[in-house]
This record gives sequence, structure tokens and C-alpha cells, in this order.
Amino acid sequence: MQNNINEITNKNNANILTQVQSNTERFIDDINSLTLTFSTNPHMNSMLHEVLNLTRSDASANYSSLIKSELVTTVASRAYIHSIYIFSDNPYQNFISSINGLNSISAYYDRAWYDSFLQNQNRSVKYWSESRSIKQFSFEKEATDVITFYNRFFDNDQGLVVLNISKEYMENKINELDLFPDQNIFVLDDKNQLILKNDVELLLSDTDFEKIYKQMDSSVVNRIDNRDYYMTKITSDKNNWKYVSIIPLSTLYADTIKLRKIIILILSLLILICVFLSLIITRRAHDKIKTIMKILRIAESGQPIPNLPPRVKDEYDLIIQNVLKTYIEQNKLKMEVMEKRYRMRIMESVTLQAQINPHFLFNTFKSIFWMSFRLTNSKNEVSQMIENLSSILYYSIGDQSNIIPFSEEIKTTKNYIEIEQLRYKDKFEVIWEYPIHIDQYYSIKLLIQPILENAIIHGLRGTDRMGYIKIKIVDTSEDLLLHVTDNGIGMDNHEVLEINNKLIQQQDNSGHIGIYNCNRRLALTFGEAYGLRIRSKRGIGTSVTARLPKNATSSLKWIPEG
Repeated sequence: MQNNINEITNKNNANILTQVQSNTERFIDDINSLTLTFSTNPHMNSMLHEVLNLTRSDASANYSSLIKSELVTTVASRAYIHSIYIFSDNPYQNFISSINGLNSISAYYDRAWYDSFLQNQNRSVKYWSESRSIKQFSFEKEATDVITFYNRFFDNDQGLVVLNISKEYMENKINELDLFPDQNIFVLDDKNQLILKNDVELLLSDTDFEKIYKQMDSSVVNRIDNRDYYMTKITSDKNNWKYVSIIPLSTLYADTIKLRKIIILILSLLILICVFLSLIITRRAHDKIKTIMKILRIAESGQPIPNLPPRVKDEYDLIIQNVLKTYIEQNKLKMEVMEKRYRMRIMESVTLQAQINPHFLFNTFKSIFWMSFRLTNSKNEVSQMIENLSSILYYSIGDQSNIIPFSEEIKTTKNYIEIEQLRYKDKFEVIWEYPIHIDQYYSIKLLIQPILENAIIHGLRGTDRMGYIKIKIVDTSEDLLLHVTDNGIGMDNHEVLEINNKLIQQQDNSGHIGIYNCNRRLALTFGEAYGLRIRSKRGIGTSVTARLPKNATSSLKWIPEG
């Protein structure tokens, strides 16, 4: 009976330790996959270097978001991953985190991983791991215990992928295994340091641990603290980690009767299992794989996902229930999020387009109101203002298209200028400069007028000297640049920095609603790379620059649903 107990215990321990080993070695595959993504994919590698070698204010938001999305997708699909860092040597010590995107090492609270990288920089090793506690922010009260894996880029020893694994998640997985009462599971790394264990408390001294990692891969009886324990150990070929099971002998022999019944039952069924084992395994695998393929085809066709098995009967049910369901539902959720985001962008663009019209109408009618008090016995100027206003109104709300030829935008802006020059007679002049082939290019509707209005109200109205506004459109090798420059009162450096930061972050600015509106509509229409930037100097004047794509065409026009 003791031999039978030992044999069953050996098999049980080997099975449990193999499961633990399989779970932990997934980390190696994950970090190798990430390393290949950023070291062998030219496009991803190029994006990574471009983002890391720029300051945070200059970094491409599109590229940074794409890389962060790749990391977030990996974390979301693997519950055991706490976070991922991607680093490549750069002058700003930048790195990308799956938690909050582009960061600077000097400003990031968790930088112990970078210290470890520096310590191992002169070593020839490309891969190592360690157990540590991390905090993402200084205000966190408790640190998170993680197992951190490091892997250098194959083609660049200065590049690094850092994979932080949740220690709590992995230990919970060990506790969920079908263990003997008082059975202890330990995982030691290649330096023979304790990495993982289950909740059963067993105090081991340094001498006990030394006895464990020096033991050959086998099962033996060892005496610890005057008690005999049945100890099983296996070692991983991939990373030299040790997986150890320790069970009190008293626990094993207390279940002798139960084990004897199990052994008798196993022996009774052994012949039957041997005869039908091949057929059962083959047929079961075929049916389960067929079910998996059916679910994948249904998901690809967009049909509703069928009901999965209500409970796990075998490893295939576990795959179907925990992997395929998660994978399919995440992809379905991603498509729904993308569709909702697209509709929200359309709705926001329509709202912003509508927002500029009442704001503009309010200021224009106010100009006409004050002119009506100043003029007597003559309606020529007021009539002219009303005629120009009518043209602008027709341009603003007569066509639902968002993209229009630049020549139409210029024509409407000149109507607005005539209105303001009647209001502020002999107070300012407008100088135009643009290419003769301007008809080839397109603009969003009401782009120049809000910027020009901002220059008149905030720039020229506060000065006694003659005002000049220059509107210049420059055809560069890549984009179109629209410059609106005035010689008004200008702004201090901190005011300019505050406004530009809000434009970059797509924040509202109640003091410059027209500027914010134009900036956001450019980003929504052409992409986040396009928008407004401001330069100014107190007492000298202000220049607003809008960047537009040269390849925009009328095919970008759209009419929102409803």
C-alpha cells in the first residue's frame, strides 16, 4: 500500500508541478513574442524609435497610441500580466508603458526595473527575471508584488522589454489546484530565490531551501523541523526554475483507506481504459476541435456566439470556455467600441460645426446693432453689412458639406472683413497672400473667420495704432500652412504656453472658443496631426498657424445621418 501511495503521489505531484511549470513558462513565450514584435517588425520598430527619440510634447500621438494599444491588447488578453514596459536607449530616457503610454524614467515612480537594466548592461545575458514590489504612483499606500521578466532586443542590446506578472494572480492559480491537505508548492528561480508559493504555511530555513535546490529531480522523504515530508522536485529546461511539492507523510497515510479504494477502482477499469483509450481520445479531440472551429467560423461571420458548456468537463471545455469565449467577446467588444467611437466623432464634429455659427452670429449682429446707432440719414453701410452677412449665412448653413474649396473660404472671409472694417473704420487693414493655384486645395468650412475674429477682438481692439492683419497660405512640400498674423497687443509666454497645451490636449478654452473649435474640427476631419498652434509676443502681435493636408479632396465630404 505504501508503494501504491508513493506511486499515486508521484503522479499527482508531477501533474501539479507540470501545470505550475506550464503556467509560468507562458511568460517566456509572451515576452519573446513582444520582443519579436518590436525588434523584427520594421514598422513597429520605426514607430518605437520615432516616439522615444522625441520630447513628450513633440511625440506623435498616433504612433504612441498605436504602440500603447499593442501593449494594452496583450495585457487585456492575459489576466496574469500586470503591466508592460518597452524601452530603447534615447536621449530623453523615454519609455512606453501599457498603463499610461509615453513616460520619462526620471519622472516615473517605478524605476527599479531600469536600475536592474543598468546593473545587467555589461553582462552578456539577454534574459533575466526577479521578484519585486512596485508602485505606479507615489500616493499608492500598498505596493504590488510582481515577477518581472526582462528581455533585450535581439538586434539592439540597448532595447528592453519588461513584463510584470501579478504574483497574487499566479499564487491564486496554484491555490485553485487540487492539492492534498497541507501540501506546499514552492517555485524557485534560477538564483534559487523563492518566487511563488501557495497559502499553506511551512516555515523553511535557508538550510532547508539549500537541501531543496540541491536535490535531484525526483521524489524523496526529507525531515524538516522534526517532521517527515514527501518532497518532489522538477527543474525547467527553459529557465532553470525549480518546482517543488512538499506533503507531510502523516497526511498521505491518513488517507490510506481512501487511496486503497481508488487504486482498486483504477485497477478494475485499467483493462477497459486501455482498450478504448485510443478511440476515446481521438474521438473526443475530433469533436472538441470541431466545436472550436465552429465557434470561430460563427464569430468571423458576425453571428451571435452560441452557448458554451455550462461547466468544465475536460481540458477542451476549459479552452472553449476560458480562451475562445474571451477572445471572441473581446473582438466583438472592440468592434462595438470602434463603431461607437466613430459615431461619437461624427456627432462631435457636427456639434462643433454648429457651435461656431451662433457665436459668430452673435458678434456680427452686435456689430450691426452699434452701427445703426452711429449712422444717421444713410443706410448704405448698414445695408452693405447686411448683404455681406447674408452671404456668410448662406455659406455657413446653406451646404451641409464640411470640406469646401479654399477659394470659397477666402471669398466668405472677405465678406466678413468688409463687415468689420465698416464697424472699425480706418482701424485695420488685411493683407492677403496665397498661391494662384489655391483652387486645387480644400479647407474645412469657417476656418479663417474665427481666427480673424479672435485677432480683431483680442489683438487689435486693445491698441491705438493702425492695425494690420496678414493672411498667408503657404504650399509646403508636405502640408498647407495657414498663417493669420496681427500687430496687436500680443500675449505673454505663459499665456501662449497655456493655450497651446490646451490645443494639444484637445481641451476647451472658454476664452478662445473660436480657436478651440477650429483646432478640434481640423483634428476630427483630417486626423490628430492637424490643428492650430499659436506664437505671440507682448506688444508685438500674435500669429496663429493652421496645418491642413494638401491631399484633401471633396470626396471627404459627408452628410451626418439624421
